[in-house]
Amino acid sequence: MNVTLKQLKAFVELAGSKSYATASERLSLSQPALSICIKNLETEVGGTLFSRTTRSVELTPEGHAFYPKARKLLLDWFDTFEAVNEMFTLQQGRITVSVMPSFASSLLPPVLKQYNQQYPNIRIDVIDVVMEAVIASVKKGEAELGIVFEPDKLVELEFIPLLQNDFVAVMHPEHSLAEKTSLTITEFAGHAMVMMNRGSSLRLWLEQVFQGQSIAPSIAAEAWQLDTLGEMVKVNLGLSIVPGLCKTQMLRKDLVCVPVIDSGLVRKVGIIQRADASLSASANALRQLLLAMLRAEK
Repeated sequence: MNVTLKQLKAFVELAGSKSYATASERLSLSQPALSICIKNLETEVGGTLFSRTTRSVELTPEGHAFYPKARKLLLDWFDTFEAVNEMFTLQQGRITVSVMPSFASSLLPPVLKQYNQQYPNIRIDVIDVVMEAVIASVKKGEAELGIVFEPDKLVELEFIPLLQNDFVAVMHPEHSLAEKTSLTITEFAGHAMVMMNRGSSLRLWLEQVFQGQSIAPSIAAEAWQLDTLGEMVKVNLGLSIVPGLCKTQMLRKDLVCVPVIDSGLVRKVGIIQRADASLSASANALRQLLLAMLRAEK
């Protein structure tokens, strides 16, 4: 069966108006052309849909049964293409972005507010998880965009830099280093530390930094979440080193934050996306807004 959109529109219009003259005018077709459309449709469906007299056009019983279904088909057709157009023109949509908690709780909210003001009908789902989980979710296609520190390896991914992130030492106000205005890595030697869990990218990276200075950190406790790490520091279990993105979060816990000035303690933060996949229009708009707002702050 090869029913065309033109035939379907002709049937619905004629069935609704019951007048070849009216239907022809609404469809911008000549009456002979409309008649051909109807005859071709009847050939496709295998029977007569209209009873024609010199005075009127009436639906046959089969035509009556087909009419509501044809109208629904036509409405679904237009709704489907309108929905696709609205996604391309950012009038509706839904995107998922996977983000490190340190970024999600600091720099992301103002960007999302601006995005929502520009595209109020697009829903944004934020997955705030550790860096390894962000990378995994983007690779699996669970999130179109991710925001992470620059990975050591970019297998299947593209990385777009946003900003440079410095690191800060966080400690209890009564800690012996709390009066310092800045610290170097060597000054952590001999002090109890609270670190992220051994498998985390932050922990692995900091261990490399300490090894580069021939320092073996004295680890008093480990945490899986930065918020938990902050609570451990708050009870003076030890001091820690966290991304500068977490500074506001740590200050809210009444902790002292001191810049770590070693040149090696700088990491790029950026957007990751699958190298082999195109972004949706809504995700691409978010990427462009992230670049515009955060690169402008540099």
